[in-house]
Amino acid sequence: MRSKTTSLALPFTLVAAAALAAGTSPVPQLPSAQGQGDLAPWGGDVPSRWRPEAVMANAASALLDEVWALPDARDVIVAMPVEMLQSDFREFGDGQANAAPTFNSWSQSTPPLVAALVHFNGAPDKVYFRFDRSMAFTTNQFVVSYYLGGSQTTVTLTSSQLASGEYALEWSPPPELGWSSLFSTQTVLVHPSNWADWFPVWFRMPVRPIPELLATVPANMRTFQDGGSIVDHDRMSDAANPGDGSTPFQRLQAHQFSQGYNQMPFNPGDIHARFPWNGTDIVTGVGRGWTWVCDKPQAPFKVMYTAFERRRRDWESGAPDGGVPSGGGWHRIGDPAETILNDLESQPLAVGSSMAHPYTDPMPSGTFAYGLTECVTIRFLQPGEAFITPMGDAGHENFHWYFFQQNREVVTEEWVHPWKPTGARFDFSAPAATTDVSFSATNATTSWGTSVYVTGDCDALGNWDLTRAVKLSATSYPSWTGTVALPANTTVHFKFVKMSDDRSSSEWQSGGNRSVSTTTGRFSGDF
Repeated sequence: MRSKTTSLALPFTLVAAAALAAGTSPVPQLPSAQGQGDLAPWGGDVPSRWRPEAVMANAASALLDEVWALPDARDVIVAMPVEMLQSDFREFGDGQANAAPTFNSWSQSTPPLVAALVHFNGAPDKVYFRFDRSMAFTTNQFVVSYYLGGSQTTVTLTSSQLASGEYALEWSPPPELGWSSLFSTQTVLVHPSNWADWFPVWFRMPVRPIPELLATVPANMRTFQDGGSIVDHDRMSDAANPGDGSTPFQRLQAHQFSQGYNQMPFNPGDIHARFPWNGTDIVTGVGRGWTWVCDKPQAPFKVMYTAFERRRRDWESGAPDGGVPSGGGWHRIGDPAETILNDLESQPLAVGSSMAHPYTDPMPSGTFAYGLTECVTIRFLQPGEAFITPMGDAGHENFHWYFFQQNREVVTEEWVHPWKPTGARFDFSAPAATTDVSFSATNATTSWGTSVYVTGDCDALGNWDLTRAVKLSATSYPSWTGTVALPANTTVHFKFVKMSDDRSSSEWQSGGNRSVSTTTGRFSGDF
């Protein structure tokens, strides 16, 4: 293990509001706990009523405001450890299921930790960590731990305490972490040096320019049947209507849509902003939506114009289960992917992303502080950018979120992908050819609550990750069978595993790895 210690002097006191008001930042100022008027706090003026969504939005907004005011800041991603609660409530009958964040036993109106990764023009990246003042640490030494190539690195940082009481750390992350890419999945752990438990931090924010994503779409799927583009097909954007004096929402309301779209918008009272809990629906966001949808055969896949209601401060503070932001609620992606395109507005939009259990390396000690196993990231989606959220794997589900401070309705476009994106940057491209392969594990006796799974050296079999192993069926016990679509014309190595249904204990088959040729299409053998 290698370790280094960095001593910091942090005069990190910025007058963000002045810089933003002066026009020196390319992003709008956001509401936050200290805001007034239109910038009054998300969720109302009573912090004790804030639900976790408002706690998150206020903390992220304050740090975004502040670090965007740094000289030469080029891009900012805010990260915050949470736990994501999941449900099977699919409000709109599609693959997306409503979710909600929680800080578990942490009950303050500010999160225990907020971090920001800042990319600068002409200077190295920096990470700014902010630990909440209520934790009253007995040390000013903090440790960052991470694994690269199976080797652990620890970095010791010295904190300073700001006038606000927060404990502040500053770190220049090494380039080998890969955080220069918005698609990096590298996760680090951080904690006070005398703690056993850790907070997970990562900065994945899967965003890329729309033309770059469009170039990965198969050529025969880039247009509607009438030849119009899948990007803003009906030409509702500010860019397509310069100087007409109207907003994208006003254009949509007055528009006679092309064939395939519903002429009257679907108008839900909320967008993924209800979470089922103890027999009732908890309100997690406020604001209505308006949606115009086109699908096959006119469109090559499901394409939507979606408008979100302007900020409703009165509804935020009056939400029945505690103060919440204006905007949609967190939701888990169950379709192959959902992409939000900021292709109609000429302003940035705040969006959030998360994945279940991003940290998969060994814990150096203890467990996750306050049970916060996830880390949300929040960033401004700039005009001309696409925010891609693919369906995750079992145990590593993907979520996204959006909240709106604007005083008028905001419009985005959404793609619901027909298949899961591929590659490290979530290309749209067509999936590789597959072959259905049948597996049969014979003489595999099990006890109640235990099943037989198969895992192996390809993504469809979980790449040896037991949380992603494929469960077989006891169709003719003690034989267990199942069929999996595997890459065509290749040989796949695998093993059968007996595993408890909660996946907490496992027993691998003895001996070496087994193999099957996908041209053969089947394997049968004893456990």
